[in-house]
Amino acid sequence: MVNFPIYLDNNATTKVDERVFEAMKPFFLDNFANPASSSHLQGLTVQRIIEQKRGVLADLFGTIPNGIIFTGSATESINTVIKGVIENSFPEKRHIIVSEIEHNAVYEILNYLSPLGVQFSVIPVDSDGFLDIQSLETAILPETALISIIGAQNEIGTLQNLDTITQICQSHKVPLHIDYTQAAGKISVNLQNTPIDFLTIGAHKNHGPKGVGALLATKPIKSLLPALIHGGGQESGIRGGTLNVPLIVGLVECMEIGYSEAGQNYSHLRILWNLLYDKLVAGGDFAYLNGPVANRLYSNFNFFIPGVKVEAVKKKMPKVAFSSSSACSTEKSSGSHVLKAIGKEPNITKNSIRFGLSKFTTREEIEYTILLLKELRKD
Repeated sequence: MVNFPIYLDNNATTKVDERVFEAMKPFFLDNFANPASSSHLQGLTVQRIIEQKRGVLADLFGTIPNGIIFTGSATESINTVIKGVIENSFPEKRHIIVSEIEHNAVYEILNYLSPLGVQFSVIPVDSDGFLDIQSLETAILPETALISIIGAQNEIGTLQNLDTITQICQSHKVPLHIDYTQAAGKISVNLQNTPIDFLTIGAHKNHGPKGVGALLATKPIKSLLPALIHGGGQESGIRGGTLNVPLIVGLVECMEIGYSEAGQNYSHLRILWNLLYDKLVAGGDFAYLNGPVANRLYSNFNFFIPGVKVEAVKKKMPKVAFSSSSACSTEKSSGSHVLKAIGKEPNITKNSIRFGLSKFTTREEIEYTILLLKELRKD
């Protein structure tokens, strides 16, 4: 039985896991004290809980507690690291390297920094979205301050080879930032084993609350970055402002649950992804996949149906929530910059469909959606 509406936009945001919601509730209703108010027991209790959660997150990602600050979103975390590294190293080091399939937040930061004298290089990718490693190494200059790469692509699901990228950065002694927003809580990464200098994550892509993220570093973050938000000295002096305790608890809870259940969730998503691929793409006569078949997020399925406009798909499936680009994209008229980067023609960049799958997505929902899509050809 299919329950409507069918939600297939989980790369944009996800339903909060009920266990995460329950973990957050006491910090709205009972343990609501300000953790900065350590002069009384209630505030001190909440402060200790925050530090305990910071330690849990450090253990999950293989880093140190004082290498973590909590933020309001993954976008804020990205801003903090890119602007912070430049502020600390400018003008001696004023060059940033990114790929051509980064999240729009990265390009907006570069647009802001460019008139201030910051230079940047954009590394191409292949037809599946994998970074051109030779071009990356060639682009590194003596004045390169940071390499910033999206580790798990939000539109086409490509998982970059982090081991190779970290080796290059280490050999050239250039700090590396990885945007891990889509993969956090799904695919584990250990910052000690894979030496990434900065990792940005958010909660709401993995069944946690909106409005909270984190920036993880492998060294005490106070020694690496200047303050982005001046205030009361919270978060190692990097981000002033009263901590949003319930959301921080939700962030850590969703990561703990995600990694504890990663194996079964992966199997579930792989089954659904294979069903979509076998019914829509295999044979090549109905739809074409955008992105790789392997080394990918199986929560992401981006495809194009020849001769079918995305508006027709929306009209056919009004009770199915899906996306035709990134939720944060500002390129509605020109199509997806990610699909353009992997060599897709304008018709495909404007009319491709992105399904975001989650642990709550059912086989019945996918089968019903496939049936609707197949009827498009009959219509």
